[in-house]
This record gives sequence, C-alpha cells and structure tokens, in this order.
Amino acid sequence: MRWAAMKEDAPSPATNDSGPDASEPPQLVSVVLATFSEDASRQLFRAVVVILVSITGTILLWRYSESLKLGLFLWIWLMVSVGGRLLRKRSIVVGNHDLRTIRGEIDQGIRWAGVGSLKVDGTEIELLFPEGGSRLISLRFLNPAIRDEAATAIIRTMEMFRHAGPVVIPLENEMRISSQRLELRPFEVKDVPFYVRLVTCPERMASQLSVMTSAELVAGSMTSLFKKRSQRNAYGMLVVWKHDTPIGIVYFRPTDLILRQAMLGFDLLPEYQNQGYGTEAVRAAIDYIERSSNLVKITAGTFSDNPASRRVLEKAGMTYIGTDRKFWFKGDHWKDGDRFEYLLNPEAVPASE
Repeated sequence: MRWAAMKEDAPSPATNDSGPDASEPPQLVSVVLATFSEDASRQLFRAVVVILVSITGTILLWRYSESLKLGLFLWIWLMVSVGGRLLRKRSIVVGNHDLRTIRGEIDQGIRWAGVGSLKVDGTEIELLFPEGGSRLISLRFLNPAIRDEAATAIIRTMEMFRHAGPVVIPLENEMRISSQRLELRPFEVKDVPFYVRLVTCPERMASQLSVMTSAELVAGSMTSLFKKRSQRNAYGMLVVWKHDTPIGIVYFRPTDLILRQAMLGFDLLPEYQNQGYGTEAVRAAIDYIERSSNLVKITAGTFSDNPASRRVLEKAGMTYIGTDRKFWFKGDHWKDGDRFEYLLNPEAVPASE
C-alpha cells in the first residue's frame, strides 16, 4: 500500500453523487478486527507429544493386542480425532459482532450485545452478563509480550461497540463509485497490465513508495495476489476510469478497525495530471466511505517534496497534521512525508445490531 504519490495542480471537482443512499441501512458484515495466537513453539511441542504418543501406542498394540486390526483401527481413529483438535493453533478472535476463541473456552462465540461488562485479572478476562453469570477467557497460552495487547483490543472493541455498534465498512466488491467525470471500480486481474504501466512509469518513480521496478515482478506478484484473494475484503484497490480508459488507482485500507481508522492513497498516469482527476477521485472515495461506513478517520500522505500531491489532498478536504522526518528510504537517501487526515461522521450510519 502506498501513500498518495501523484503530481497535480488542478481545480476542485464537482460534488460527488456516488455511494449508497444515506437512508439505506448498511450491510453489517462479520469482520475480524484482531487475532491473537499462541507461539508456534508451543504448537510444535504439542505436535511432538502427539507423535510420540501415537508411535508408542502403535508399538504397544502391535506387540500385545489380541485383536490387532480392531485395536489399530480404534487407536488411529482416536489419535486422528484427538490429535486434530490438539494440533490446532489456539487463538483469540476479536470480531465486530462477537468474541470467540479457537481451542479455547468460547469456540461458539459470544456476541458483544450480550455482554454486560468485563474484567481483566492477570492472565484471564472475565465476561459478565446482565442476566447473571460469567465466562472466563484464559490468556495464558499467549506470549506474555502480547497478552496486554490482546486484553486492550478486547476492552477497546467492547467500548467502541457500546459507543457506535459493530464496525460497518465497505467491501471491495461493493465499491463502485461514480463522480462527474470518473468511475472507480474494484481492481481485477485484467487490470494488471495497466497497473504495471502505472507503477513502472519513469516519470512517477521518484514520487512512489513502490520498490517493484521490474515489470515482470509487478505483473507476477499482482496476478498471483488477485487470483488467490477474496473480493469480499475490508479494503479496496480501485481503478480510476475516464470513460473506457484506466487513468489511475485509489487505495483504501483500514489501519485500525478497532478504533475505526483507515488510510487512503492514490496514483495517476502523468498524461492525466493537472486536470483535476486526482482530486475528484480522492473526494469521490471519501464521500463513499463516509456514506457507507462508520469509520471515524481517514489518513493520507505524500512525500514532502511533492507539493502538487499535497494540494490535491487539501482540495479533496483533508487537513495537514504534520511531517514525518525520515518517513521513507528512497533510492539512496531518506525522505520526509507530510501527513493528512479527514474526520468522518460516524453518526451518518445507523449503529444497529
């Protein structure tokens, strides 16, 4: 994912009229906000134990069982059943609707709407229910370095759920955006040749974060990525179209779904710069995200030596909030980056379960 990397100085666009109607309820899709898993070393230890027990049991059955075939069948069935569960990595999964564990105490999941409060006590989290009763979630299987992070994520998710309901975000395959002159459509495998041209354009190299300068490398990695991934992603890579011609890319990626923040980036072919297309595309994407989500903030940025991209972000309604020194190593030196933000209106989307 890249920060904004376009050079342009052009007028502001007309108001965008895209996105779902504000009166329509959003589609509440189940989204994983965070996953915390045990160390691979612990999983490996269990695998070694299962293997040793399996070998030992098989040897004993072979030597002492009077009904060898039946004994081996039952033993193999038992080890496959028990071993399959024991070898699964234990995890805590924090979702926008519920909290659950893998190989833990609440594998069926408990919905946030049914939790009254929670308490953290050492290596355990206790969920308390309004009607009485509670459930304990153990954090002991997690690396001590991430136990606090897991507890914080659970507490924050609970707080945000009570404040604004479950997270509502646009899915990539639903992000079809129209403005006065442009259309933004989800990236498809057939768009790879255009993306190769955009990323390897010599005029654009100085202002891009991308380090993939080989056309073969870009084509191979992008084709493989988009063939394997699902279109129901909680982020978007959108191609900017002017009539039937692709002219640029807009990127949208949640950076913290628990605190409901996302990042926006863009890029444009040189021949379509200085005509307002970049500003229009960014503004259209912001309007769509504001109408179809309850995210609270979008961030973006550009290299400090690219003032034209800064003007694009400002014309799209974003506010400059500071400069990151030594933001990115490019070529043979460090470059600074200017950061921008846009505060969304979470009340625009109903917070309903």
